[in-house]
Amino acid sequence: MEIIRGPTNKHGAAEGLINIVKNSFADEEGILYIGYPVLSSAESTIPIDALFISKINGVIAIDLVEGKDPENYGDRQD
Repeated sequence: MEIIRGPTNKHGAAEGLINIVKNSFADEEGILYIGYPVLSSAESTIPIDALFISKINGVIAIDLVEGKDPENYGDRQD
C-alpha cells in the first residue's frame, strides 16, 4: 500500500488513518491519498481529507473528524 501525503489540517486523524491502513492493508495493492485530490469548481476548491483506492475495495472517500464534534458533517457530505 502506497501512502501519499498532501496538505491537511487534521493531522491527528490523518495519522490514525495512516496507521490503520498500514496495519490492515499492508499487503494490498493500492494508494491512500491524504489531502488529495482537490475538487474544483468555478466558485472554489474542495480538498478531500483522504481517498483510499485499491483493486479489492475500489475507491473510498474519507471525511476525517478531529475530536468528538463532527461539526457541519451533513453540509460537508453534500
